[in-house]
Amino acid sequence: MTDIPELVKHLEGGNLSERFGAARELARLGSAASPAAAALAKALDANRCDFPVRIEALRALGGMGVSAAPHEASLLSAMNNRTAGRTDVYKAAAEAYCSLCEALYAQTGTCNLAPLTNALRNHWLLDVRVHCAQTLGRLGTLAHPHAILLIRIIFLLRPADEKLRQAAADALIRMDHSVAFERCDWGKFQLDALMIHAAQSPQSSTAIRVVAVSVLVQCMLRDPYLTTDFRMMDNFKSLRQGFTTLVTLASTTLYGNNTEAREAAVQGLGRLADAVVSDHPRCDVAVRGLQTLTDVLKSNPLVDLRREAARALSHFGEAAVSALEDACMNDGDEIVREAASLALSCRVVTCQGVEGDDGGIKVVCTSLGGDELAVIECMPQETITGLRALLTQCLSHHGSPSRLKLIDTSGSVLSYDGSSVRTLTHMEFPVQNKMQSSCA
Repeated sequence: MTDIPELVKHLEGGNLSERFGAARELARLGSAASPAAAALAKALDANRCDFPVRIEALRALGGMGVSAAPHEASLLSAMNNRTAGRTDVYKAAAEAYCSLCEALYAQTGTCNLAPLTNALRNHWLLDVRVHCAQTLGRLGTLAHPHAILLIRIIFLLRPADEKLRQAAADALIRMDHSVAFERCDWGKFQLDALMIHAAQSPQSSTAIRVVAVSVLVQCMLRDPYLTTDFRMMDNFKSLRQGFTTLVTLASTTLYGNNTEAREAAVQGLGRLADAVVSDHPRCDVAVRGLQTLTDVLKSNPLVDLRREAARALSHFGEAAVSALEDACMNDGDEIVREAASLALSCRVVTCQGVEGDDGGIKVVCTSLGGDELAVIECMPQETITGLRALLTQCLSHHGSPSRLKLIDTSGSVLSYDGSSVRTLTHMEFPVQNKMQSSCA
């Protein structure tokens, strides 16, 4: 068994060779070296010109997990103190601090992100910034509010180092960027030509193209002129170009065969439709999006794209029923047929309600195709949000229940702002005798 006290004694001694050997052995021990954490942190003193010892001490601290947490300040000092004068010291310190952040996140669900984001913005060494970007990607939901920083690195730093841009894009993909984009503060961030070029260019990596497409969609969703007939207005040139990029990526191979980016474009058209179809079913985004996705579902040779088109078409309501029903019956791939069936059965649900004899509310839920999916019995104080949760649970065997959209019999989307299910009871219809929350 390794004698930790003896290694600490050598580490604190005056012989450089012995100090280096002790630090290296402690680095090899991983978490077992935790009792030596204080001595290792002391060995990071920037006034000593024993760089090899400091680098091994940093590796040892980075390898011991949360035991290095009391010495966070020492790690940050080694990463940010220019008097160290050595690139390999800065890099080793960044790796150690990032390892500590990941260990803390894994064990406690949190860590101090401020030093990571500050270094990502301002550190003079590229490798340190790259490592910080990579670590943000591994910190999952904790890093979601900082997704906008990674986006700015990709699209706003001109010229930006390609290695750093790639690390930022990879990090966004890893942290589930579509969710992260909903949680970060976009401020005045707007769509521009660089994003469009990145989405189109065959020279862009897969990660950068996928992120670029997702950013295009997010910027368009935030644009107040999304429902305008922007084809006829020069004022909306970027909006028009962004949408045209999505349509082209989704429907042709003009920009190469990058399947992931094309899938992202198909999904993006669905998200845009989800935002506009209810109130503006005849706007350019809705009409052209429906036509593009219908064509993809009908004739694209790639199964993955047809599957995503079926899912995206579920956002278009009754306008997509014919195309989805045709795919259910005639598509040559079972995966696509199932996706189209799910889109018809589960994505958009029409809800009708009447007051029951016991004072409750009965809500009949039907698919776009007219099939009865469920009858949900609710208390009178139940909200639309609660109804959605009950229906999600009831339809869980259909797949993708979290993507439900509820509409009333007039086609209006039901709001999740706390409205009561009583708002559904102005429509009268026959209700069959069924068990509570029974599924078809």
